[in-house]
Amino acid sequence: MLSAIVDKAGLDEELKILLGKDKKKLSNQELGEKIIMAIVKKMHRAEKETIDLLASVTGKTKKEIENLPIKELIELFNSILSEDGVLDFLSKQPED
Repeated sequence: MLSAIVDKAGLDEELKILLGKDKKKLSNQELGEKIIMAIVKKMHRAEKETIDLLASVTGKTKKEIENLPIKELIELFNSILSEDGVLDFLSKQPED
């Protein structure tokens, strides 16, 4: 699901930059915040996929996810990005 969001939202280039050269310059906290903001800014492009992902990891209904305030959405993305292997997965997205 995460790769579908990255693809549909067009986050490939931003992730390459953030997880490439910028990764070494930023703390994990700063890196996570930049990734979250990139996702949130383009979430409208992959809204269904994003809602499906957040519903599956939280156990909430899609309607509950749709009604969450932005602050809680950001916290959910932060939680997902904190999981072992997620940043590694994102940094290995296939190149065009």
